[in-house]
Amino acid sequence: MINFETFTISGRIIDTSRLSVDDIDMKDIAMHLASLNRYHGALTQDFSVAEHSRLVAAIVRRECERTDQDHMKTRRLVLAALLHDAHEYITGDVIRPYKRAIDEHSSDLERRIDRVIGARFHCDPELFHHPAVKRADSLAWQAETLRFVHRDAWPAFESWGFDEKLALQRIQEGVTPDPKEFKHRSRLDRAYFWITCVKMVLPRTVTGVT
Repeated sequence: MINFETFTISGRIIDTSRLSVDDIDMKDIAMHLASLNRYHGALTQDFSVAEHSRLVAAIVRRECERTDQDHMKTRRLVLAALLHDAHEYITGDVIRPYKRAIDEHSSDLERRIDRVIGARFHCDPELFHHPAVKRADSLAWQAETLRFVHRDAWPAFESWGFDEKLALQRIQEGVTPDPKEFKHRSRLDRAYFWITCVKMVLPRTVTGVT
């Protein structure tokens, strides 16, 4: 089992062996995710985990509207999409090959952090892995690879399922929003827009979130 101590931008000391809801601060999550670049920073343009999470949430919302999901279910799934990578504010953005190499241990840590984050935001952490969220995450990954990964690196991504023509087609058809529409220059803007999206779908039972 992996455990460690770390700290947040607000100065909180986080011990993953005894993580509690009192440790979880939305502004910490927002600022960390806004600072973390996707793909371990190996992009031709900056694109943060916060922006990725908003892109996934937008895809989930489109799919819910297309399939006439009820309002409350849509809100729950959109919130789950916004939070599905929130554990990375503690773990950092782990690239796929490395995550696969340490899968058993990293997955256990992520699940434990997810449970506490889910409790803080009154969101079932199982929804972070809901088929609608997983599909949206995959669509976002395809679009981000198309827009922000150097073309010379695409063969490696193709072995993980990247399809250039399909990714472009989905953007052109409006199935996937263009990731470039979600880019913001400043870290504060990236954090602000993530927080705003979360607040729009938070259950009314959540208190102490500012």
